[in-house]
Amino acid sequence: MERMPASEDHGAAAGASTPAQLGESDRTEPVRAETADQLSIAVARLSKAMWVTRPRIPRAAPDLEPSHLPIIYRLAAEPLRLSDLAAGIHSAPSTASRQVATLVDSGYVARTPDPQDGRAQLLELTERGQEVLEQIRRTRREWIRELLADWSEDDAQNLHATLVRFTGAVMDSEFFQHHTSSERPT
Repeated sequence: MERMPASEDHGAAAGASTPAQLGESDRTEPVRAETADQLSIAVARLSKAMWVTRPRIPRAAPDLEPSHLPIIYRLAAEPLRLSDLAAGIHSAPSTASRQVATLVDSGYVARTPDPQDGRAQLLELTERGQEVLEQIRRTRREWIRELLADWSEDDAQNLHATLVRFTGAVMDSEFFQHHTSSERPT
């Protein structure tokens, strides 16, 4: 399965805790039902909080929709064919195509000939797309730093490592794989 680049949403930062430091290597028994219930509630609350605060977070580019961000982040790593982009963002090709069309029309993404196959096209960020990506990163960075203003660097690194690990488990799960198949209807 293709993942986001390590420098983006799901990767480990330099200095992050190792799995052993987070208890992965010394795990000897399954997570208790009570702990799983508590985690489920905490994740649901976090999801709700992020959804509610989303409109209040300063937006780097008001004409971009949240659904455009995975495309911008993915194309920041490298130019891609539409089919590879769709697979990389776990989206149906038809959905990705519609989103890309909007981004092309807005000047954030360009279609260029694939040097390996002149009949195919690559999608890549334009200069405007690269500029908005940096604005998005800066806006998110400032917001997260504000949220974690009274946290230590170690606590923030531990949260990051744990979230990366949890996100990986979700993305590797059979449920996620089944429901993000590129063959599903849009």
